[in-house]
Amino acid sequence: MLRGKDGELVTHEVKAFVTHHALVTIHGPDFDTAAVQRRWDANSDLADHGVPWLLWGLLDTVVDHATSVLETIERDIDALEDDLFENGDPREQQIQRRSFRLRKALGVLRRLVVPTRDSVGSLLHGDAETIIDGVRPYFRDVEDHLVSIADSVEQQRDAVSSVLDTNLNLASNRQNTVMKKVTSWAAIIAIPTGITSFFGQNVQFPGEGQWSGLWASIALTVASSLLLYRSFKHRDWL
Repeated sequence: MLRGKDGELVTHEVKAFVTHHALVTIHGPDFDTAAVQRRWDANSDLADHGVPWLLWGLLDTVVDHATSVLETIERDIDALEDDLFENGDPREQQIQRRSFRLRKALGVLRRLVVPTRDSVGSLLHGDAETIIDGVRPYFRDVEDHLVSIADSVEQQRDAVSSVLDTNLNLASNRQNTVMKKVTSWAAIIAIPTGITSFFGQNVQFPGEGQWSGLWASIALTVASSLLLYRSFKHRDWL
């Protein structure tokens, strides 16, 4: 398995048939057999164990690939968490897309790792007589790695869910801030409207038709607007 260019998890199927004298694998051309061969060459001192040694080399290589993929996903999640507090709607949408893509990749990884862990556990607990004592510790190491990967996958899924929840909360908080600003400016704009409506009434009032009435209305508009502006600014609404 590996990460594609678009971040999707690309998997390759490998089937293995184990006999007393041979290990037969069936896979596509995209599976890297060279990595398995290097694992066997690096542990040639175990070659005397025969088929169990071959099977261990195959499983250990697959598990190492899974570990590498999980580490890459963990780095992507860390980067995602760092981008959480950057403003901007496009970035919010990008975080959501990346989060869902990472959750999907983790789901695929879990569906692959858990059955493999159970299979290795069956080999260790007596379902296969070909696993002799000389190689058993190596299979136990593979099982430990698979258990660790499965646990890490669950933790990373929780981390991605936390990122999604935090992103939604931040978006909601930013929306509330915008609404407060809009409401504050609407209240300030309402002041001139109210004052000019009062001075435009069809009854007589002090200053009607005189310059004093005009200046009084302007003074009330400016003073009231400034008073509201300072009040909203003090409350961090503007």
